[in-house]
Parts: sequence; structure tokens; C-alpha cells
Amino acid sequence: MDLPSFVKKNSGFTLIEILVVIAIIAILSILGLEYLFEARKESRDNVRGATVEQLALSIKLLNETSGYPVHNSGIEIGQGGALDSAIVGIYPSFLGDPLEKTNPSGYGYYYDSQFTCSVANQRVVFARLELAGNSNFSQECTASSPSLIPNSWPATEIYIMVVN
Repeated sequence: MDLPSFVKKNSGFTLIEILVVIAIIAILSILGLEYLFEARKESRDNVRGATVEQLALSIKLLNETSGYPVHNSGIEIGQGGALDSAIVGIYPSFLGDPLEKTNPSGYGYYYDSQFTCSVANQRVVFARLELAGNSNFSQECTASSPSLIPNSWPATEIYIMVVN
């Protein structure tokens, strides 16, 4: 049976239809990647927060054996100093910052024994977070202007935990 001449048999998609579908998939994937990158940042921040808490606990335990370490101007943890050797004995799974392999500068863990929060001379451990105002961490104090915190760090990206 033959079809009338005005009825065409379509057996495929037009170029416009294929391009529209590709454009929609591209837009959806871009939006999905944005959420993926934010989730990865939040995940790294969660690791940083947990590490700050573990380092604070390690320093408290270190106090029980040999007293609190004194660093008047602060020290970066994980750079091979004497504090690192003592902490590794208590917290052997300390691996450094999650971004250390790809971006070693800009993030890290710090200890200061003369930090000023609500009271002067508090011992604190702090780190910089990637997401400003991460709601997973309750801030124990805010950074006024300690000498160790670089000026380029926004105060909303710093997580500080008081040790004593």
C-alpha cells in the first residue's frame, strides 16, 4: 500500500532537535558540576574542622605529658617542627590539609599559645575554610588580628578552636 504523496515518512531526528537536546544536557551538566564542586569544598571543610578538633585534643593530651607548647607568634602545624613530632606521637593519622597535594599554599593548620579571643593569651588551633560561614562549625571565638593569620584570609573563613 502506497502512502499519499503529501505524507512523508520520518525516520530520524532533525539537526535542530539534536542540537537542542545537546544544549539542554550541557546546561544541566554545568549546573550539576557547580553543586559537585560546592559539595567537595564542604567535604574538605568538614575534614579540616575535624582535624582542628583532633589537633586541639592532641595538644591537650600533650599538656598532660610535657606541658603546653609555647609559641608566642604562632606556628604552622605540619611543617616538620618540634610540635609536629610531638603531635604525631599522639595523633599519628594527621595527614595535613586535604588540598595539600594540589594547592599547598593558602590552607593549613596553625597553633598559637598567645591568641587573643575574648580573653588574652588563649591557646588555639585554627585553619582556613574554603566556604565562608560554614554552618557545620560553631565559632568559639573570632579572629581579631593575630599575627599568624594572613591579612588575605576573610574572618568568616577561619575556624578557631580554643585548646585551654
